Amino acid sequence: MLSKIRNSKLAKWLSASVVASMVAVMGCLTCFAADENTVDLSSSLSTAFTNIKNDIFSYIVVALPIALAVVGAFFGISAAIKFFKRSAK
Repeated sequence: MLSKIRNSKLAKWLSASVVASMVAVMGCLTCFAADENTVDLSSSLSTAFTNIKNDIFSYIVVALPIALAVVGAFFGISAAIKFFKRSAK
């Protein structure tokens, strides 16, 4: 049974997941290693999530106008092709 798991695609995915989880856990250990008076875990977590939210929204603000222009161009081109096909009949 173990040999089937070792040779499957699931094993590669599982090992990557375990490694990613361990990296995340090891990053959290620094919060627990500090003194109680110096680190507030809830405020640290809140600050981290706020920073992530701000970064994601800044990426969206940069990417959205470009994506809308590209999608609009494809929509316009396809609409023009359909129009010319209908008018050519």
